[in-house]
Amino acid sequence: MSNPFEDFHPDFYQTKKPAAERIQKAQDQVVGQLVDGYLNFVTAEIENLAWMVEHEHVVSVYSQFVESIKKYNYTTYDIEAFCARWDQADVLPMMIPGPIGLYLSALINHCRTAEIYIRLKDFNCRFHFLGYRLPENKTLILEGDTGDFTGAGLYGGSLKVRGAVRNWCGAGMLAGELSVTGAAGSQVGIWMQSGTIRIARKANEIGHPRYGGRVYVKDKLVPINTTPTDRQQNGAR
Repeated sequence: MSNPFEDFHPDFYQTKKPAAERIQKAQDQVVGQLVDGYLNFVTAEIENLAWMVEHEHVVSVYSQFVESIKKYNYTTYDIEAFCARWDQADVLPMMIPGPIGLYLSALINHCRTAEIYIRLKDFNCRFHFLGYRLPENKTLILEGDTGDFTGAGLYGGSLKVRGAVRNWCGAGMLAGELSVTGAAGSQVGIWMQSGTIRIARKANEIGHPRYGGRVYVKDKLVPINTTPTDRQQNGAR
């Protein structure tokens, strides 16, 4: 009778170890490429530390990121590893908060995986622009709090934030669904065209103008034609 545990002989582990090392080395190489690609762009932004958020500039930066990542073969694990690398960075170009979320959004939106989960609780920083232009048939789950412009320009995808969001969440949203289990800051859904935003707790202020779509705060629909005073009262309840 053959030994069913023969494969678990110590020699088995010795043959597997080099394979694991090769996988780790390959991942380090991919993450290094992602970091270098990001740095090549953001170094040009070093003179603009304020990084003014203007629609045309945001669209241009995102488009350049999309073009730059087409040559990389990466996975969701590489995206998480990139987040960790950025979270620990002490190099000035890596510390500019504006573009990093757009770069991550480009990586997420063009990753082959349909559902992506990122545990933000593992990081000290708070990322902006996560879920930017998240496309149809893509689900992004964020475990932890996010920064400004979460889900901005959402393009049909499903964005689930298990935490709080800051200001301008869902800004310019075109389609899809954004759900937040925590609270939201100001200007929720401003400029949105369509889609649904659900804030489980309070929202400091609902954005104006809104051109379509639905915003729910504590399961209560907030009408599009509310006045600034009404919006503040809705958010404060």
